[in-house]
Order: sequence, then C-alpha cells, then structure tokens
Amino acid sequence: MSSVELIILGILLDRPLNPYELARQIDERSVSRILKISRPAVYKVCKRLARQGYLRGKAMREGELPEKTVYSVTPKGKKHFQRLMEHFSRAALPMYFEFNSFLFHIERIESGKAQEMLGNLQTELLELQEWVIAHQKEEAARWSFAPEAIVEQYSMVISALVKWIDKTIRKHKELDRPR
Repeated sequence: MSSVELIILGILLDRPLNPYELARQIDERSVSRILKISRPAVYKVCKRLARQGYLRGKAMREGELPEKTVYSVTPKGKKHFQRLMEHFSRAALPMYFEFNSFLFHIERIESGKAQEMLGNLQTELLELQEWVIAHQKEEAARWSFAPEAIVEQYSMVISALVKWIDKTIRKHKELDRPR
C-alpha cells in the first residue's frame, strides 16, 4: 500500500491529468514538502496504476506538441482509493526522522564538531518552521479542511522539534562542562 498511490488517485478523482500536470499540481500544493513524493515517482506510479487497471490512460495530442497520456481513475481505481483510505486511516506508524541516524552517532565525533552539526540541524528546523508559518499565512484562506489540518499537524510537529533541538543542544553542551 503506497501513500503515493493514494495522493495520485485522490488528485485524479477531481479530473483527468497527464503526469506532468499531476506533478505540477503536487508542486503547487506543496505536497512534496509535507508528504514524501517526487516527480519521477508520479510518472512511475501512474504507469503502474494503469497496468493494474486502476487508471485508464488516453493518448492525446495538442497541436504540434508531443503526445501525452492523460490518466483518469477507473471504477476499480475508485475501489482501490477507498481501500487505501481505509488502510492509512488505521496506519499511524512510528515516525522516522532521517536526522536520527546522524544523532545516533553524535557521541562518536569531536564535541565541537558535534555542536556545529547540531546547530546545522537547528538551522534546518528553524527554516522549516518559518516556511510552515509563512505558508499558513499565505495559503490558509483558500484551504479546505484537509490541507489546513495537515499543515496544522506539521506546524505542531515542527514546533515540538524546534523545542527539542534547543534542549538537545543545551544538554550536549553540558556534557563538556567539568562536573
């Protein structure tokens, strides 16, 4: 069960699109910033969903432009969408933060360098928090319930991570103090 499949099927339920337009919509909605999805994945998953009978692809040409495949959701695809919705509503899996792999080994490097790296992480988290806050202010008026709920969730998680990194940096500095 793939969250990328769910995103693609959900967007295509609104209207048929080619993979380029689909990827553009994902970028415009900043979905890739809050959900793990890439442009190449959009193309690959559309082809796979079509092979599985969840999407119908129709080759179309506009003027002199190259032919593009426009995908729409089949009845079988609508059922798959419902199954994916059900699956992910019950799949509150543990969250994995990629930076924890670096943190796991922090004690294996020199303390000054470790502080620098923790500072790098802090900067990244603060920039992400600023992006979320700015995005909320810019976009909130046009959001429906779902995007608003997702961005609020993201905002709360980022706020917690910013507090956590501040505390982690303080605790790491205390390791260097003589006792």
